[in-house]
Amino acid sequence: MDYFYHYLNSPAAKIIISNKAAGAVVKNLNSDIVRKLEIPFPPFAEQVRIASTLDKVDGIRQKREKTIKLADDFLRATFLEMFGDPVTNKKKWPLRRLNDICNNVIDCPHSTPKWIDNGTICIRTSNLSKGGWVWSDKRFVSEETYVERTKRSVVDEGDIILSREGTVGVAAIVPKNLKLCMGQRLVQLKLDKNQVVPEYLLSFLLYELDPVRISRVMSGSTSKHINVSELKQLNVMLPSMKEQKLFAEIRNKIINISTKAKADHFLFEALSSQLMS
Repeated sequence: MDYFYHYLNSPAAKIIISNKAAGAVVKNLNSDIVRKLEIPFPPFAEQVRIASTLDKVDGIRQKREKTIKLADDFLRATFLEMFGDPVTNKKKWPLRRLNDICNNVIDCPHSTPKWIDNGTICIRTSNLSKGGWVWSDKRFVSEETYVERTKRSVVDEGDIILSREGTVGVAAIVPKNLKLCMGQRLVQLKLDKNQVVPEYLLSFLLYELDPVRISRVMSGSTSKHINVSELKQLNVMLPSMKEQKLFAEIRNKIINISTKAKADHFLFEALSSQLMS
């Protein structure tokens, strides 16, 4: 029974079940689909060994998921402990408008590019998470399209990309050695790094532009849309560069822990697939 449970939860089985499930929009799993599944059945002793191994893997995976959540919670708590709640700004940090601490705030091109199989990555809202990048579904454009879509501004290391429509409240810092251009529904922030540290501003924006609070800081906005002209006028708490840099150091250590836990999570998924294939 444990072997059967692990097989049904394996990535390979989920793909097979999804393909067989009825319904064009909502996938429906019924008993007939389960009965007709062709399940690999190794000798019983091997089933016991695989199930036992996957029980241990699943236990470690759950611990990694808790680590990721704890890292995210700790990062948020660290920000609030160091700088206070931006809603009240009880520490009385100076306020500057976002437009005044950025060299440029660039809206995305309002067009869908022509996709190709390989080329330069063109980022979409689905490539952003709350503070990081998601590369499970990359799209590419030609060099010509890249040049066209970066006429107003090249995407550089240290820029912040955030979603202004659809999934709001997701943003990430552009890492080094990554050539990108923007798809639709995104905004690019080119920071004045003499005033603000990317890691600090990212955490501030993730807090302020969370769908729970966005209507407070963006008049008339909903959780599905950010007006770029209003975004430029957003008041940003501005601690000293020394304090911002200290937060950045702490954040990067926390992110390293979270990144390793996420990498382990994908490794366990791969191991589960391998054992069940």
